[in-house]
Amino acid sequence: MASIVACGKEQKISSDEAKLIHNSNASTRLENLTDSLSISTKSLVYWKGTKMRGLGSHEGVVNIEYGHLIFEKGMPQSGLIQVNMQTIQVTDIPETDPIPRKNLTEHLKNEDFFDVDNFPIASFEWTECSLVGENVWNIRGKMKIKEISKPLQLTVQRKGNILEGEFQINRFDWDIAYRGSWVDQTLVDPDILFRVKLIPV
Repeated sequence: MASIVACGKEQKISSDEAKLIHNSNASTRLENLTDSLSISTKSLVYWKGTKMRGLGSHEGVVNIEYGHLIFEKGMPQSGLIQVNMQTIQVTDIPETDPIPRKNLTEHLKNEDFFDVDNFPIASFEWTECSLVGENVWNIRGKMKIKEISKPLQLTVQRKGNILEGEFQINRFDWDIAYRGSWVDQTLVDPDILFRVKLIPV
């Protein structure tokens, strides 16, 4: 339970009602002409990688460690998102199969792919934004993975107080490659699909 004070009297409200008020406030702030918003650590990045010729795929999540948005004229004009690559998880292999799940997770973390011990943080910073449709924007900036920075643009959509976007990268552009033979390197499709869910607070 939470409480609010109105006209000198304390009024009890339920936790669900408090959550609705919080979400409503966040949504209102998104509509402000100019505002700076932090990103909740409950925000996530979802990833999906496919084997060559579509012979299966794997997917999972990575935690967002830090983020902020600058809204100008009601648009997410600029922002910075930092992702903790050490939190990468595989979700398509059930927990009832702990060994293959653990093996793939460790493989993604090692130097063959994201090398998280040496490069624990990936980031996306943008400074350009253009309106595409109602509550839909195209944002342009730079993605940094393993200290390699490349231009990236994606479309984001506001759904209530949440911003969602989806984009695809060629993993070789960021040296996310298995260090075996050419055959080994091409066992996995070069493209990785990412879906981002940002929760402002």
